[in-house]
Amino acid sequence: MKWINTTTISAMTTNSGKTTFTLGLLFLLQKMGKVCSCKVGPDFIDPMFHNVVLSNTLTNHREESLMLPGGSGSFLQKDPEPSIYNLDSFFESEQALNRRFSNAVQDTEYVIVEGVMGHLDGLKGGWASTDEVSAITKSPVTLLVEERPSIRTLAAMVDGVIKNSRSIISSVVITKSSSDKLFQMQKEEIEALTGISVAGRLPYDEGLKIPSRHLGLNTDMIKLSDELLAISERCARLINDHINLNTIFNEIEINTAANPILYKKTKRAAISRDEAFCFMYRANIEWLEENGYDIVYFSPMRDKFLPEADFYYLCGGYPEIYLKGLSENVPMRRAIKEVCGSEIPVLAECGGFMYLHDSIEDHPMTGYFKGNAKIGRRMNRRFGYEYLSLPDEFIFENRELRGHEFHYGYIESGGDENGMMVRRASNGMEFLSGHYENNTLGSFSHLYFPSLKRDLLQE
Repeated sequence: MKWINTTTISAMTTNSGKTTFTLGLLFLLQKMGKVCSCKVGPDFIDPMFHNVVLSNTLTNHREESLMLPGGSGSFLQKDPEPSIYNLDSFFESEQALNRRFSNAVQDTEYVIVEGVMGHLDGLKGGWASTDEVSAITKSPVTLLVEERPSIRTLAAMVDGVIKNSRSIISSVVITKSSSDKLFQMQKEEIEALTGISVAGRLPYDEGLKIPSRHLGLNTDMIKLSDELLAISERCARLINDHINLNTIFNEIEINTAANPILYKKTKRAAISRDEAFCFMYRANIEWLEENGYDIVYFSPMRDKFLPEADFYYLCGGYPEIYLKGLSENVPMRRAIKEVCGSEIPVLAECGGFMYLHDSIEDHPMTGYFKGNAKIGRRMNRRFGYEYLSLPDEFIFENRELRGHEFHYGYIESGGDENGMMVRRASNGMEFLSGHYENNTLGSFSHLYFPSLKRDLLQE
């Protein structure tokens, strides 16, 4: 057993500054000791933002630090990202989630967990909410409360969240705070009503706004990292000047990991990895390794040929940002199409699925599936957590697993879907999703491989 200092950054509502506050804390704590981070929920972008700060990349070394494949045949033989885990109680049982959290924080002194949405928001009954994950991992919560022109009412709202929480809310921070006088009155009222310490205020600062993102998300970390680092440093100064860190962090005891298990590698998995394809769960990579796969990475943008492998994984991302580079790499497009027709198992998720079509926004792609992938103006109706049933012949031994969809993409002039049977967790709606042909499975769903291991409700 060991003790670590931890906090979960949660909020009353979304858009209260969780990501900015987390980045500022990460930047500040790097100077105080070993720090790591986790992200509640299925999101890929916030962990990438955490990476920028934790890697502390320098401008002239940024591409090397992000470990993007650099040229034809330069296949990476290791995980190109720091160890940032998603913690999601829809994907995993309480026991599995606790193990993943313990493994993530073994070699650290400080752990920051960034929450998702409002503190109590999730599926029905708060399933998969920040509150539930914090209760499972026993990580005390710092609740961010955006400043409002109210005092007693604001305190009562905070009190209501506390009383409806399973997790331990140990401190409160007022964000976007424009008035120290108002803050002092709010602090006094919140502490008197709830008994919870108000750790401080984060003054309103226009310079803390994260740059606008492509459809709400920005994956161009090479261009964005300088700006993110500047925002993180600016926020770190404000946190240092206005917030009592001793109030935020609490010590918790975790299980220390046993000696690492060395898995015999008898197969190889080749995984797409570059600016266009960068959405994958770290837990998926570990699951592949645990099931005997050696991992190799390749770049659909820059590499001219594919590594030999027993399984190909085209992960998600935003290929529509990099249409020119992907379209002009004809040798790779041909190589992908050829392997898809070879009956070697291929899994393509979301952006990777779009790449397998004739075109994306009329730019030629691999042409394995018919249709033109396009980006709509509104989020696709297939949004949220899913139960997935894989084709019987596909590579995985078990058929049932869990996943998530969040996309604006759709396929124009594509064929009838025949890939997986999907049941939405929110309302039970069932539908066929994606395409399956010659052992190539593609859909807009992001799959969480460890959910194949067991019946999550029985463990």
